[in-house]
Amino acid sequence: MEKATAASEVKGGEVRKSDYSQNRKSRSPRPSPQGPSSPNKPCKATDLLPADEVPSGWTAGESSVWLAFLCSCLVGYLCLSDGEISALLTLSAAFYTLSIFFLVSNARVCSITTQAFCKWHSASGAAQPQSASSSSESLQLFSISHLLCGGCMRPGSAGLFAIALLARVACNLRRPAYLPNDRTGDWLYQTLEVLSALLLLLLVGVVSANSRFCRDFAKQTKGATSQADGNDQTEGKLAETTFISGCHFALVTAVACGLVLKHDMNESFFDDFAWAFALYAETLAFIPFISHQPFVISEQKAGACAKKEQTSSLTPEGKQLVDYRYRKNPVLARRLWRQFLFALVISRAIQMVFWAVTFEEFAREMDMDAVSERLTEQSGDLSQEFKNNTLDRQGVPGSSAATLNIRGWCSLVATVAQLCFSLYLMKVYCFTQGQLEREYFDNRKNTSERKDKTETSSCAAIGTSASSTADAAGEDEVKPRSLVRKRFVPSPK
Repeated sequence: MEKATAASEVKGGEVRKSDYSQNRKSRSPRPSPQGPSSPNKPCKATDLLPADEVPSGWTAGESSVWLAFLCSCLVGYLCLSDGEISALLTLSAAFYTLSIFFLVSNARVCSITTQAFCKWHSASGAAQPQSASSSSESLQLFSISHLLCGGCMRPGSAGLFAIALLARVACNLRRPAYLPNDRTGDWLYQTLEVLSALLLLLLVGVVSANSRFCRDFAKQTKGATSQADGNDQTEGKLAETTFISGCHFALVTAVACGLVLKHDMNESFFDDFAWAFALYAETLAFIPFISHQPFVISEQKAGACAKKEQTSSLTPEGKQLVDYRYRKNPVLARRLWRQFLFALVISRAIQMVFWAVTFEEFAREMDMDAVSERLTEQSGDLSQEFKNNTLDRQGVPGSSAATLNIRGWCSLVATVAQLCFSLYLMKVYCFTQGQLEREYFDNRKNTSERKDKTETSSCAAIGTSASSTADAAGEDEVKPRSLVRKRFVPSPK
């Protein structure tokens, strides 16, 4: 009898437990009390991407590099310098070497990024094949290296900078007239110049390999089946020919300026010509370098292009390229390009300050007192007016060296032009990258808002279905249930 009672209790417990489990399963999950984010809630730009992928701010690595470089410059000035004004030239060479190091690193990362994007684009295009004309049009509209990496250098521009620096190194190694008078000019300045020349030669090799890869990929992508592709190939060849002719024109112009405007500080035709050629070649090398950069247009043309792009939708390749910009390597490449421009601007500014202070040294090295004494010995007592006229006829500056120091003024103008070109490149980079980032974050914000609205509507639909299910479950609970009665078994007396 006791076993039967226990069995009945267990059976009743199992029934109650099974009924409770069925009631739990019948209930639908309720929506979260917090719910999705409201579409009216403002979305911060930094919330759309991880913090390490927002390229607008400086990272800890960049700050560490600059802090170490500035500390090394301070230690070098305190330990190796005599404190003369010519130490500015050594400091300018140090910043220039740092800028070229950033440029070589950018070129290497840009090469890796470009090759990875091309392979990824080819793999995605294999799944969704498109016409060759649309692919070539999109790849021609968006320059891969510039849009992904912020900018890049072509082999012609890198070759011009390398030739200019090699000419200056050859001049400084032979004659010390153009070296800083400071103690740092003995070996530190020349070491920095040689290191910069080696980095530029390495840069020429890296950008040449990257340019060859992009050219081969463009040939494989375009094809020559349609007339549009033929026109694209003709335009590409014309642009390449124009760029090469521009580099040749800059080289010939630098040679002419070096022959006409060379100085006589070394008293050697080859050395003086090499230094003057290096100065003007380095200045003229900025022209094809700037003309090759994208978005080098006025604000009016930029507005017109923006309106045109708003009316025309992007091709799938263009959308892939825009989305690919915020991966690890493209962001790193743009940061390196920004550091290159920043270091280049500082280097050119220091160089301009140095030559602005000491440009009178470019005047013809003639001792005025010695010439006057020689004229007095030859012709006796002459009037001061006759001496000044004689000195002027011989080409020696009379009253002011600055009024007739045309070569010195031309050299100063060249250094000012280098600073202006560097500032213009920095302005173009900041303007274009800021505009691209704003457009990207606005698109991401609009996408997130649309996603929030979709989630809100779906949650509302889920809540409606949940309430109806809960009402149905409540009606079921109102109905009386058949209770399991226990059997009464009298205990034996």
